[in-house]
Amino acid sequence: MMFKRIILTGAICAIAACSAPSARLDMGQAQSTLELRAAVGSAIVRTVSLPTYAASEELAYEAEDGLIVSDPTILWADDPARAVTLSVARNLSRILDIDAGPDPWPFVGLPDVAIDIRVSRMVTNAAGTFEFQG
Repeated sequence: MMFKRIILTGAICAIAACSAPSARLDMGQAQSTLELRAAVGSAIVRTVSLPTYAASEELAYEAEDGLIVSDPTILWADDPARAVTLSVARNLSRILDIDAGPDPWPFVGLPDVAIDIRVSRMVTNAAGTFEFQG
């Protein structure tokens, strides 16, 4: 029994050593110079709904033939839905000068509004331009 565990552990280590290292890509923090006046003082951003390919840990891009493919050697640094949700909340808070936060609501009291975002396209196209629609 002990011998089987040693063999299994060795096999797992060998497989892990053979796999290519993965790079992690941070979505970054897009900055906007936009400043708007809000009719509310607070907003909760529900978890952003992403297309299946965009919600995956592997980075997806559009190939020359129009197919959306993923690269297993480049991974998102964070869960894509979580990262987009936090980015939207952070930018709304700054642009509108309100308390904006992700679900679950991190502030005292209840938010004035809830924001639901459904992304229909989040991919780098064949020309190298990042597309975000929804």
